[in-house]
Amino acid sequence: MKGLLWTPEETVVAVVLNMWGMDCGEIARLLTNKITELRGIQTSTIDGTPVALQYKRTEHAVKGKLSRIRAERPELCSEQGSLWDENAVYALMSSTLEGDFFTYLTPNDRPELLKLPNINHVFTKKN
Repeated sequence: MKGLLWTPEETVVAVVLNMWGMDCGEIARLLTNKITELRGIQTSTIDGTPVALQYKRTEHAVKGKLSRIRAERPELCSEQGSLWDENAVYALMSSTLEGDFFTYLTPNDRPELLKLPNINHVFTKKN
């Protein structure tokens, strides 16, 4: 079964959330929620039986995508290689996403961000 194609926006959201400390399973859940919100419940038929199509990101898919991004875009990684370079990731985010990052998540999922270990500096005003 073919996987669901990744949009550039989805890819950036996954990288940013991972950089902020969110695990791949939770990223998959948030991306799935957004896909469902955008597409709604769509139906199809399998062997003549009406079924709801399932659009779901998996933890495995997110891990694989992040691994490919690290390999294809080494400039997004820190010198240690296992961490993201914040400046490079934020530059990618600015050039890829239109508008507010948080519009790429569902309203119900946004509070989850406040639980992330590396998110506080995002909301801290710099002088």
